Amino acid sequence: MALIMGEGRVSSARLQVPAVPSSLRLARLTASSLAADLDWPLDDIEDLRIAVDELTAALLDGADGTELELEFAQEGRTLLVAGACDGAAAPGPLDPLARELLDLTTDRFALGRADGRRRFEIEKSPTDGAEAGAPAPSDPGDA
Repeated sequence: MALIMGEGRVSSARLQVPAVPSSLRLARLTASSLAADLDWPLDDIEDLRIAVDELTAALLDGADGTELELEFAQEGRTLLVAGACDGAAAPGPLDPLARELLDLTTDRFALGRADGRRRFEIEKSPTDGAEAGAPAPSDPGDA
């Protein structure tokens, strides 16, 4: 289900899929589609895809739930992604390489357990700093 607001863009979406590794593909596709609708640079779209993939995989590893819930929300040009599924225990610690990758590809991320569910959160903004609808900064050499 998606809520469409202004200019025909999706401002928030909720995705419910089976809590299985093959659902990672849908999570990545949804995240990258929303970022593309915000005219993010390709590198930032790929960074978001990587972050969603890493944290969704970590959430599913050892989960005992049958459903994965993902929520995507737009705040300006920033995307917030939250994931949750059932699991008796908190997700295990992230591999040091995965943690470093997430530090590089997100503005903020969290992985843990709350309200009896395994959860993650991602906050990501494009690195170009441009406001939605604003022209990209010009190169000083173009003048």
